Amino acid sequence: CLQKLQIAGWGADGVIVGSAMVRQLGESGSPEEGLKKLEELAKSLKAAFP
Repeated sequence: CLQKLQIAGWGADGVIVGSAMVRQLGESGSPEEGLKKLEELAKSLKAAFP
């Protein structure tokens, strides 16, 4: 399946980023706070890459 190959290609980077996202949601006091933390994480990751 093409989708499985794409996910496998992400490797450790995908696992690390996914874990960070799950952690942000789990440590949030509310869904709204979790979404805000995810937004901040996504912006910081985007800024780190050209």
